[in-house]
Amino acid sequence: MIITDKRAKFHGGVRPPTYIKGIVLHGLASGTPEAGVRYIVEPGDGRQVSYHRIFMSNGDITELVPDNKLAWHCKDWNTHTLGWCLGTTNKKMAPNALISFMSELDLIIKKYGIKWVRLHSSINPKKIDPGAVLDWIMLAKFCAVRGCRLITERAK
Repeated sequence: MIITDKRAKFHGGVRPPTYIKGIVLHGLASGTPEAGVRYIVEPGDGRQVSYHRIFMSNGDITELVPDNKLAWHCKDWNTHTLGWCLGTTNKKMAPNALISFMSELDLIIKKYGIKWVRLHSSINPKKIDPGAVLDWIMLAKFCAVRGCRLITERAK
């Protein structure tokens, strides 16, 4: 796993690590993870969006916004979450990408004391991402063993 450092065009200010309470998982709207990175670095349509990380299909991770800064991925949730893009939507993650994702998730849960991981679709009823990209039951168990909760249902 190689972590590549690129910078998103749009992001917010600095926040203390104690503000980070959870992770919101996103999927790509379309295209490849590489195209997703290009879009976040230089959006052509004026949309102001960013993620902390995009997990590439080969297992590499691209960091677009440092954890101590706000990524613009989920409106009112940006202040207290990390935004991660799984590099696919409604298509299973490649094995290398899944291994990188699980390793990084384990590290970050421990580093920040993450209490929950949510699907973007559980926050915004208009969104479908990240979709069926991995086994949510397996991820829920993975999180639970680490004192973290996976939230898949829509917020009420």
